[in-house]
Parts: sequence; C-alpha cells; structure tokens
Amino acid sequence: MLATRKLQDEGAKLLLELESAQSVYKRALDGYDKIVAASVGQYSNVSFAGRARPPVKPSKPNKLKLLAAATIGGLLLGLIAPLSYELLVNRRIRCRDDVERALGIPVIGEFSFTPTLRGTT
Repeated sequence: MLATRKLQDEGAKLLLELESAQSVYKRALDGYDKIVAASVGQYSNVSFAGRARPPVKPSKPNKLKLLAAATIGGLLLGLIAPLSYELLVNRRIRCRDDVERALGIPVIGEFSFTPTLRGTT
C-alpha cells in the first residue's frame, strides 16, 4: 500500500511539473510576437496590439456581385481593347487625307482602282 501511495505521489508531482512547463511554454509563445516585432526594426512609434480574434460568423464571397463585376469588366475590355488597338497601333491608310494627316506631307499623285472584267475578249 505504501508503494502504491508513493507512485501516486510521484505521478501527481510529475503532472504538476508538466502543467507548470506547459504554462511557461504558453507564456513564452505569447511573448515571442513582441520579441520578434521589437527585433525586426528600430521603430519607436510602433506597439503590439494583440493577437487577432477569430471571426464571430463565417464569411464567403458574394458570387452574384463577382459575376456582375466580371461581366461588366469583360464587356468594357472587349470594347475598349480592339478600339484602342485600331486607333493607336494598327493605323491603316484608307484615303489621301489619311496619308497627309499621318505623315504630314502633301500627296502629289493618286491611283484609282478599276476592276477588270475577266473572260471578255
């Protein structure tokens, strides 16, 4: 009976030491953030506010709003991209005025296109 009681006392002592070590470890982890923040830089006007609290209710993205924004953005991109490409990059010369305006030189001659009829002799 004395041996059993001695083992129980030793178990209780070890359990108390374990709880003590766990609390010390938890306090060390809580202070670690402050130590890391202080060691990163020499900022005098920064203070550690605390750990973030978990949200009270879950949140999820609003799929209808995202779909509407993507549709409007796609339409705008689909209209603006080709128009800006035509106006800024792919400048075609379609008539005499385009040559004078784009190059800044006067046109002294002009050829007209006349379709030929094939098969007539």
